[in-house]
Amino acid sequence: MERVLAYLQEVKYYGKAVLLSLEAPGVAAEAVPGQFVQVLCGRDSPRVLRRPFSIFSAKAGRILLLSKVVGKGTSWLAELKAGEQVDLIGPLGRGFAMDEGDRPALVAGGAGIAPLHFLAERLMERRTEPSLYWGLDLGEEFGELPALLGKRFRLFMCSRDGCLGERGTVVEALAREKEPEFNAVYACGPREMLGALAKEIKGANLPFQLSLEERMACGVGACQGCAVPIRSARPAYSRVCKDGPVFRFEEIDWRAYFGGS
Repeated sequence: MERVLAYLQEVKYYGKAVLLSLEAPGVAAEAVPGQFVQVLCGRDSPRVLRRPFSIFSAKAGRILLLSKVVGKGTSWLAELKAGEQVDLIGPLGRGFAMDEGDRPALVAGGAGIAPLHFLAERLMERRTEPSLYWGLDLGEEFGELPALLGKRFRLFMCSRDGCLGERGTVVEALAREKEPEFNAVYACGPREMLGALAKEIKGANLPFQLSLEERMACGVGACQGCAVPIRSARPAYSRVCKDGPVFRFEEIDWRAYFGGS
C-alpha cells in the first residue's frame, strides 16, 4: 500500500459510467482481484475523504477503474483529461481466493462488475472458464460496455426494465438455471442482492466468496466506519476495508447484517 500520483492515460465513457486508465506500475504489479484504491476526488475542494474504487483491471503498468457517475466526486473524475494526475492510495484490502472450483459463477450487480471483471481476467489466465452474470436496474446505464464484455467472456445479462438481456434481477436469472454448471460462486453488488443470493445458494454447499460494498472513509481500518457483523460466540465485527472487502459466506452474521430480519 502506498500513496501514488498516477497519470491518467485515457478516459472512456459508457452510458452513466467512465472507465479510467491510469499509469500506476507499483499498484498494477501488486494488485489482486477484489482489492481497491482510495481516490482523492478533487483538488482544493471540501471533498477531503477519498472514494473507494474496485480495480477493474491491472496489467502492463496500468490499472483501470470503473466509476458510475452519481455525485460530485465521481463527476469530477469523469471530467478529467488525459495527462492529469490522480492522487490515490492502494492497493488496499483482501482480495478473492482464486483456487475454488473450475467452473465458477461470477455474479455482479451494477458497478459490482469491476472486481469481478478483474477476477474473470485472472481466472482465464489460469485456464479457468468463468460464467459472468451481470444485473442492471436500467439496461442502458453502462452503455456499450456489456456488449464489449460479451465478446470476451461467457456473459449473461439481465435488467429490471427488460431493456438488456432477461427481465428481472441477476439472482432470479441464476435461479432459473435448472441444472447449474458452476461449482463455486463469487459475487459483488448491493447489500440486497447479496442477501438474496445468499438465500438462493444457502443449501447448495458451494464455495461462496463475496465482496461487500460499504461506505469507507479512511480505507485502512482506522475509523471503524465500515464494520460489519461476523459470526462469533460473542458479538464481533470486521472492517470491510481492512479485513475485506472480500469475505466468505460463512464469515458473515447474515441475520445481524440485515438488522435481525
